[in-house]
Amino acid sequence: MVLNGSNHNIQEHIGRLLNEARTRGLALASPQILSFNSADLSTENWTQIFGDLLEHGYEYVLLIDSKKFRQAQTHHMFKCSELIFGVQTQHVHLETLMKYPCHENIVHKMNMKLDGINYHVVLEPSNINKLFYDDKIFIVGYDVAHPPPSGKSDDAEPSVVG
Repeated sequence: MVLNGSNHNIQEHIGRLLNEARTRGLALASPQILSFNSADLSTENWTQIFGDLLEHGYEYVLLIDSKKFRQAQTHHMFKCSELIFGVQTQHVHLETLMKYPCHENIVHKMNMKLDGINYHVVLEPSNINKLFYDDKIFIVGYDVAHPPPSGKSDDAEPSVVG
């Protein structure tokens, strides 16, 4: 986990997030928490931290930063570093992490990024042949999660997928 800011006031929330993950069956080691100024957009700083993470064998980085200190390009630098170094990333705002009901969603996305499965289809044995071998059935699976509108604008348009 990489934290933009002080980590002493967030330890409790990280602990709750880890408990949620373990409750859901994720076997996670204790995270290494690094302080990092994600608002510093210099390529050298991002390259240095991701190079170090890659060198130490990390597969996943959770960046926690506050909306009030966020730079517009922070997310882009973070995702660009993911592509360059091949380390899975997830960007969570501190304000979101502090909302306990959001922990489940964060854990589900974390699990997905670590190649886990969040849901299992349970079929009755008597229906398997009917469902899978019928040439008239085409099965497509997808999952889409949309956050609520970020502004208070009444003219907010829903996103389009596809």
